[in-house]
Amino acid sequence: MLKKLKDQCYIVMGQSPSSKYYNQCNNGIPFLQGRKTFGDKYPKIDTWTTKPLKIGIKNSVLMSVRAPVGDVNIAPFDICIGRGLASIKMKNNNNQYLYYLLKNNIENIKRKSSGTVFEAISRSDLENLVLNFNSEEEQLKIEKILDNIDKKIELNNKLNNNLQELILTLYKKFIEDNSEAEEATLEDCVKKIGTGADAIQRAPIVDYDTGIRCIRVGDMTNNRNCYEWGFAKMTDKDFNNYKLDIGDIVITRTAVNGLSYLIEDSMNIVCNNGLIRLKVNENYNPLYIYLTMKTKDFYDYIHRIDSETSVRPNMKVDYLTSYKIKKISLEKQNQFCDMIKSMRQRQKEIEYENNNLTQLRDTLLPKLMNGEINLENIEI
Repeated sequence: MLKKLKDQCYIVMGQSPSSKYYNQCNNGIPFLQGRKTFGDKYPKIDTWTTKPLKIGIKNSVLMSVRAPVGDVNIAPFDICIGRGLASIKMKNNNNQYLYYLLKNNIENIKRKSSGTVFEAISRSDLENLVLNFNSEEEQLKIEKILDNIDKKIELNNKLNNNLQELILTLYKKFIEDNSEAEEATLEDCVKKIGTGADAIQRAPIVDYDTGIRCIRVGDMTNNRNCYEWGFAKMTDKDFNNYKLDIGDIVITRTAVNGLSYLIEDSMNIVCNNGLIRLKVNENYNPLYIYLTMKTKDFYDYIHRIDSETSVRPNMKVDYLTSYKIKKISLEKQNQFCDMIKSMRQRQKEIEYENNNLTQLRDTLLPKLMNGEINLENIEI
């Protein structure tokens, strides 16, 4: 049934405290200025405030109300919300259903009836937003079906994160055990380095089976895995020289510096010039170099340049290649990489499973909301 959001929900618009009350020391209440740290369903917290003004209560839906408008997450606990967010809570407490309803209507929310894109959405806009609400019985069934899939995805993500922490712990011990090794720079470790193709985003879109997929900065910052890359398929006519091979490493150099990915499977794929491409030489195992880029020391080194200017700079190739690593023998590198091989394989299997689960959820979502799937015989 078509109803206005204000008739079904309580709405709280965000208000930002003064920045002097912000901290990164877990002091006070978690704070979100906007959608910057949104995850797939729940946000990550990197800032707290000791003087909250507006609160998004636990389990309410958090919506971005400034460009990009319409992105949604769920508050895992009480959160102070800034002016880039609104907190929306169903009056009947079916907030999981509300999350999926809003997620299914993101494109409608982003656009006014005239077809123009919202740069911001006001309280009045939200209150008078008309959506097709299912019956309460259907709401419970829909949220149960979709939330079960999301819970499995979340569980898989936790497992993958635990595996990554274990791998990095083992890597740290490996470096400590070889502390006497000489130092080298990343420049000493690569035989080919450069940025991706210019203007690749403007390349003609071609058929899925014949085109080359493209890794973009957004793919990296949104934590997409290799199964999700390349929603736009690029022509292979002009960009064959940029094709990535097994063992190549790509690392972001714009927007958010230092996010990396190791190509471990044969892919028909390139990257654009928002990323740097590294091809490791014969004296180094690509996985060893890649794991170096996942350490806190590397992160701190890369992000030193962020503090040098108020405008986020593009990372220069020579800055990246000046980073120092331990020049451990290739034999020892290979032994270590073989030791963690099964964990890396398990991570890839989990990514593949999550990709399938995500596709299943996103296929079911509109069908459940639009009544294409009969809910009468489904028990909860």
